[in-house]
Amino acid sequence: MRRDMDLMRKALLAIEELPATANQPVILEGHDPQEVQYHVGLLVEYGCVRALKVGASSYALYYPGGLTAQGHELADSIRHDGVWERVKELSMRQTGSLTLEGIRRATTVFIRSGGNLMATADLNTNIRRRILEELPEQSKRSGVKPFVNYRSLPASMELPAETILDQLAILESERRVELNRLDQECAVKLTPLGLKSLEVTEEEWQRAASPGTSNATTHLNIRDSQIGSVAQVTGSQGVLINQAGQPADLREVFALIDSLVQTVKASNRVEADAKNDCEIEAEQLKGELRKSKPNPGRVRQALDSFKSLDGAVQLGVHLLELGNKLHGLLPGVF
Repeated sequence: MRRDMDLMRKALLAIEELPATANQPVILEGHDPQEVQYHVGLLVEYGCVRALKVGASSYALYYPGGLTAQGHELADSIRHDGVWERVKELSMRQTGSLTLEGIRRATTVFIRSGGNLMATADLNTNIRRRILEELPEQSKRSGVKPFVNYRSLPASMELPAETILDQLAILESERRVELNRLDQECAVKLTPLGLKSLEVTEEEWQRAASPGTSNATTHLNIRDSQIGSVAQVTGSQGVLINQAGQPADLREVFALIDSLVQTVKASNRVEADAKNDCEIEAEQLKGELRKSKPNPGRVRQALDSFKSLDGAVQLGVHLLELGNKLHGLLPGVF
């Protein structure tokens, strides 16, 4: 069953209106009862709703006892339809997908910006630029060179950890930093692309990242780059770089990975957390394959993670095709 953030919001607001003694499952007019129960279950898993669960698996019924403090806070922040639509837009812009965690983070940033999405975009662009500028100096002082604990960055002293981690994830997707996540900690290393991007002026960075310039294209020529494939050097939009892009075989591998993830997400036999883990594992595998020398052990670990879902979802064909492509991409490894 697919996750529907609009339905999840409806369920959250409906539960808020129920008396604590309602002792009945949530019913939303125009929606399939089983689908509603699935989304109430997600709200329970995310810690937004208190409820009694009766039954198991996808046939469970939830008898809500009200919202948690976290649920009340979320409901207050997304109650207005106009705010909800803009928060979804911001979440998509930041993460490329809609998840409850992404919505919560986007809501925090949205409120901090005073509801100005343009200001929010500029704020996040400035944060990413600042992180890159701080990394070289902090790397000199780090005891685990070339990595730096993200908490030691001056920006982390002034901004919430969630904000810094969100922007680091974007920088990682753009291949400007490499992240090493350990439990609740995260170490970051500047990549050659990240170092190269600091040669661009802040004005060029802002101009390329500005949503208002989406129809304009900034052309940059990069010479003697030590990396084989460059995505973006300035902002996150509207940049064309005159250097080789991703090889066709790598794009095909990424398409197979995306197809595998979509198959998992479409299954009603896989729990929401497992779907989320699969999506994260897929993105990390893509990041590993983008490296000039991918770690074979890390690639195998990702494949083993996908194989663990084969009992709930028929992934045999996807895994076979992906394995064959990886064999061609990394001869001698598979």
